[in-house]
Amino acid sequence: MAQWINSDGLAIRLGNTEAEVTRGGEVNSFGPDRIWEFVVDLANLGSATAVLEDTQDILLPAGLFISEVEIVNETAATSGGSATLNLGLIRQDLSTTYDADGLVAAAALSTFDSAGETSVLRVGSSGAGAFLGTALAYTGYLVADYDTAAFTAGRLRVRVKGYVKRPSATN
Repeated sequence: MAQWINSDGLAIRLGNTEAEVTRGGEVNSFGPDRIWEFVVDLANLGSATAVLEDTQDILLPAGLFISEVEIVNETAATSGGSATLNLGLIRQDLSTTYDADGLVAAAALSTFDSAGETSVLRVGSSGAGAFLGTALAYTGYLVADYDTAAFTAGRLRVRVKGYVKRPSATN
C-alpha cells in the first residue's frame, strides 16, 4: 500500500505494508558485541544498488564499530558468469547512498559457491568493505547489488558484528 517518510526520517507504513515480514534484525548476544543477521537471496539482486528484500526495518546504528562480516552459504551460489557481490548501506532517508559496498566489496562468486561454506571478512580480507574497522557516522539500511554478471541461485545468511563505541569517562 502506502509508505512515507516522517519528519524524523522514519519510514511510516500504512495498510498492508505495515505488517510486512522482515527477515533478520539484531540478534540477542551476551557481552559487548552486537550482531545483526539477515538473509540475502542472490538470484533476487539487481545490477543497481537497492534496499535488500525483506530487510526494510533493519537499521545499523550510527556509532557502530564494525569488526567483521560473517557469511554462511545456505544454498550454493551460481552465475552465468563471474558474479561479484556488494553489500552496503543507504542513509535513513532512503535516497542518499552511504556506501553501496561498505560491508562487502566485490566478493567473488567462489566465496559463495559451496553450501555450508562460511566466510569471515575482517579488515584486509579479500572482499571486505570500507566500513570494516571503522565506526559508522550515519544510521543506515542494508543495500546490495551484483557486478560483472547476475547470480542465478544462492542464499546467504549474513551476520554483521561490532560494538557501539562509548565516550571515554572523564573526572
